[in-house]
Amino acid sequence: MKKGLELPINMIVVIAIAVLVLVVVAAVFSGNFLSGTNTITAQVAWANGCNQARARGCAVNDFGTLNVAGYDPDGDKVDNTLLSACQAVFGSDYTVATCKAKCC
Repeated sequence: MKKGLELPINMIVVIAIAVLVLVVVAAVFSGNFLSGTNTITAQVAWANGCNQARARGCAVNDFGTLNVAGYDPDGDKVDNTLLSACQAVFGSDYTVATCKAKCC
């Protein structure tokens, strides 16, 4: 290889690596790179939430207010309720009472 071509090829490699690093850093800071890694499925949320509700005595109010850790299907960074997990698994026509009957 000629000495005159060595510098431009090295510069192109360095620039390509720098651009790649910038893209990865931008993706991490925008949240798109790691989104969804901490969310659980509706079935897992239903099982976990139902176990929590049973441990608390299966109060009807728990199904509408009990947030299931890690269950965030809408991506708003707020855990959704056991009722929303129940409706995602069994259908949107399920109410607090029917979800309680299914769980307890």
